[in-house]
Amino acid sequence: MNPFQVKEKDIVSVSVNETILTPEEKSVAIIRVKVKADYHIQANNVTNESLIPISLETTPNRFFLLNKPIFPPYKFFRLEGTEERLNVFDSIFIIQLPVKAMSTTKEGQYLIKARIRYQACNAKTCLFPRTINFELPVIVKKHKLAD
Repeated sequence: MNPFQVKEKDIVSVSVNETILTPEEKSVAIIRVKVKADYHIQANNVTNESLIPISLETTPNRFFLLNKPIFPPYKFFRLEGTEERLNVFDSIFIIQLPVKAMSTTKEGQYLIKARIRYQACNAKTCLFPRTINFELPVIVKKHKLAD
């Protein structure tokens, strides 16, 4: 499978694979976020309220129940010239989005609209917040696939 990929200013990119499930089955959509070397983005839990935490939002969808995203553990980063420790993500990390197809969802291919909002920084400065819009491809099958 080729992942769907969206790039934003070459600092942060997002890629996702198809999520396959059956009606009423729970699964997890995997969202891979890649941050350019020498940059980091603010984690979902920030200690400084002037910084913008990463967020994942989805458009309400009548075919799926979408639960709260699960972010990985964050790392600590100290800006040059300060003692403040920031909660950040860098390199490549994964956000998990629990997904459940409703019992009335028919077999087929679906796209769930989503967006990630983030604030990228390097060792000296933080950039303005940005948003990446993308779609999560979901395939609903009538019967569970054999393992």
